[in-house]
Amino acid sequence: MRKLLKCRPLMLLPLLGLLLLGTVSWPAAPAQAQSLVSLFDLGMGARPPGMGGAFTGLADDENALLYNPAGLASLAGFHFSSLFESRFGRALDGSVALAAPHLGIALFSLRVGGIARTDEAGRPQGQFDYGNFGLIAGAGYRWSDLFGGDLPLSLGGQFKFLSVSSPPAGNGIGFSLAPALLLELRRLTLGPVQLRALRLGLLVENLIGLPLCSGSGHCEPWALGARLGLSADLTPDLTLALDLETSGDLHLGGEWHLRRADLMRLGLEELALRLGAQTTGNVFSFTAGLGIAYQNFSLQYAFISHPRLGGSSRFSLGAHFNTSTLLCLLRGGYCPGLKD
Repeated sequence: MRKLLKCRPLMLLPLLGLLLLGTVSWPAAPAQAQSLVSLFDLGMGARPPGMGGAFTGLADDENALLYNPAGLASLAGFHFSSLFESRFGRALDGSVALAAPHLGIALFSLRVGGIARTDEAGRPQGQFDYGNFGLIAGAGYRWSDLFGGDLPLSLGGQFKFLSVSSPPAGNGIGFSLAPALLLELRRLTLGPVQLRALRLGLLVENLIGLPLCSGSGHCEPWALGARLGLSADLTPDLTLALDLETSGDLHLGGEWHLRRADLMRLGLEELALRLGAQTTGNVFSFTAGLGIAYQNFSLQYAFISHPRLGGSSRFSLGAHFNTSTLLCLLRGGYCPGLKD
C-alpha cells in the first residue's frame, strides 16, 4: 500500500483511462422504465451553464455539489450563492447553496403554474400547478486526508433528495447516492504542450436510489449513468473544460479571467468571460457567460440558447469569505475591506 501511495501521478493516467472507457460504455437505465427527469437536469448556478455545463473536471466552487462533490476537498473558505431564473415565461426556478472545505448543501425549487388539465377524451378539466423541491448534500476529501501519502486524488459523495408536487395522484419523493473522483495533476508536460494543471473528474450518477413513485403507483427510476470531465489550465487565466455523459450528451466550454490594472480603476478585482456549447438529447445550444467579482462578492450571468424555445438567462449572486472574516461578520464587528 505504501508503494502505491508513493507512485508517480502520471502512473495513474492509464488506470483512470480504463475506468473512464468503461464508464462511457455504461448502460443507461432499463429501456422499459421511463427515467426520472427533474430540476437537477437544469444544472446549478450561472457559472457552469456559461461554460456549456462542462464542470465535472473543474469543480472548484460551490457548484461542485451537483457536478462533482470530490471538488469540495480543495475548496478554500466559505462559499454562498443564490440563483433565480425564469424559463420560457412559465417556469420559475431557483437555488441556494452553501459550501465549505469538505462539505456543502444546496436547496432547489422549480414551479410551473397554469398547466392545462384534460380528461381522456381531451376535454378541459381546469388547470394545475407542478413543482419540484430538491436538496443536494455533498462531501469531498483528499486521499491524503483519509489514507496518507501524496496521491493527488480526491474522493466525494453526493446525496440527492427530490419531492414532486402536482395533482394528488402525482405527488412523490425519491433519493439517490453518487460517488465521485477528481484527479489533479500540476505542471504537466504533454509533448510540446505545457499545462499548469490538468484535472480528470468522474461522477457515477444515481448509483443507488429510491425511485420516485406517485400516489397512482407510477414509478420513475433515477437514470443510472456517469459523467466524465476534463479541464486544463493552459495559462493562469485561461481554462478549457469538456464533459461527456453516458447518455451521449456533450459539454464544452472555456473561461478567461481578466485581471488587469484597468479593472482596478473600476473597483473590480476580476472579470471572467465564458463561452460554451452543449448537446442535450437532440438539442444543440450555445452558451455564454460573464462573471464579476468585487471584494468578497460576485455576480454571475449565463445565457443558454435553444433552437425552438428561444434563450434563457441566469443570474447568480455569490459571496466568498475566509474563516476569520466570517466569524467577524457573525459577531457583528467591523471587518475592514471584507477581503480574504
